[in-house]
Amino acid sequence: MLEGSFYHLLESLLPPTKSPNDHLKLRKDGRRFSIVHGQDLLRLEYLSACKVMQDRETTARLLPAVPHKLYPALFEAAILHSFYSRKGPGWKQTTLSSSVIPLILHWPYETMCVRDLIPPLPPPLRKCRGDTLNTVGQRLQHFYDNVMHLIPHTFLQGCTDTEGERNLRALKTLDVSGHYTQVDGILSPTHLLQMVKKAYNPNTCTEYERFTIVVDVRIDDGSEKKFNDLGIICTLSQHHGAVLVVKLRSVHIVSVSMKKIQYFIELLANNGTECLELEMCDVDDSGLDSLLCMSECLTSLSLAYNRSVTSLHFLAGMSNLCQINLSGIRLRDKVEALSALPRGLEYLKMVGCFLKSPDLEALSTTRHMLTLRQLDLSENSFGLPADFFALCNLCKNLVKISVLELEGCFLNVVVPESLTQLVNILSSLPDLCYLRLTRNDFSSRVIRSHLSDLAHCKSLQYLCLTTPSDMYISDVYSENDRQIKQLHNQFDELLQAVRETQIHVEWTEEASYSHWFYTI
Repeated sequence: MLEGSFYHLLESLLPPTKSPNDHLKLRKDGRRFSIVHGQDLLRLEYLSACKVMQDRETTARLLPAVPHKLYPALFEAAILHSFYSRKGPGWKQTTLSSSVIPLILHWPYETMCVRDLIPPLPPPLRKCRGDTLNTVGQRLQHFYDNVMHLIPHTFLQGCTDTEGERNLRALKTLDVSGHYTQVDGILSPTHLLQMVKKAYNPNTCTEYERFTIVVDVRIDDGSEKKFNDLGIICTLSQHHGAVLVVKLRSVHIVSVSMKKIQYFIELLANNGTECLELEMCDVDDSGLDSLLCMSECLTSLSLAYNRSVTSLHFLAGMSNLCQINLSGIRLRDKVEALSALPRGLEYLKMVGCFLKSPDLEALSTTRHMLTLRQLDLSENSFGLPADFFALCNLCKNLVKISVLELEGCFLNVVVPESLTQLVNILSSLPDLCYLRLTRNDFSSRVIRSHLSDLAHCKSLQYLCLTTPSDMYISDVYSENDRQIKQLHNQFDELLQAVRETQIHVEWTEEASYSHWFYTI
């Protein structure tokens, strides 16, 4: 869930950490170029690697003589070059295929984990400050989708075909899980089953070459065929005649009745599935007991918007769970059950769970305060003094938090002095890099006064806010030149406050206003 969520892209999407070494550098001709996450795209080694990786014939001829330890660097160069050499919105598939296919076929190690090999691919945010995180993510999505098609396609062809260059040199296990990708074709249950059957040989002896591919699967249409295909895949992968073994690292099921998938849970446990997401699946307390068969292998679980869940008693048996999404479940007076988890959580999402001060106090005393890296408490009302101060106490204990979301929590009704306390606490968090405070309806004056305080947080790189309501004008006052001039001044002051923070600020608009004065 942590890797599969949108935020695994944070390292790629956020601007580089504020460091003297990350500033723009001058070339000999006086033009400037940027250092992207420590990657000098003009260094000799990188340019040489890119040149080699452009020519498939040259690459295939040279790779057998290349030291094994250089292969990851060549893979990185191939990805970087293909991404940054794109022209316009299109994607130069020939460039990537010419580079990556020979690398996979000649890969000198038994295992390739793609999510560990793909380098950060940040766009030049300094040149497009108006882009939102979602906009930048969409630009990357197309590229990732093609990467996640090409690599498994090459591997599957290489381990099932016997035609010359299709044979893999040493690669036996390919892990393409963990990336946020919308590719379905090559990694769909139907296609994977075809490849498993193609490589299946029940008459073979026990000593033979086996290949393994680790994937993520999503089912959101309730298709009986997809469940049947996955069931056959899990069963065949356990058989001694399986030449191609499919490991389902993450399975995401949406809007499918729990009765339909209960039989499937045991198959996933035997397959070693680590992440299970059952969202809007009519899961109730009795259905949760069926998850205990996965207690040893499950590290990530989502039960989002299963409103029939009234108890979290089953968590005591989840020995390895470190990521959990409980959004949309009424958790008032039930949060204490999280303390039964024997392992500290890294990711916790509780959106719209009707949390109040006793729940926040119970959460702040758990071991999870020492391990949480991502926490989402959006759409819980913390406007009352008791709830707000409980939130402050909770935030104070988040010693490792990197991503914090407090969207739509009614923080605007808190008195300014109390809000200052929360801002000071957030500014003191040593690892906080992403903060979402949208839909709290802060005025431009409140934002201006607190932006400078947030700037003291040296780790904060990305801040999400909603355009202040006092920056909007209605039809009634649209002809009032004096008011418009006043709004211009307010807007200029707000922009100046943003510039001084050196934080990338993303603004969203509230649709409830008839007109907005200016889109930031």
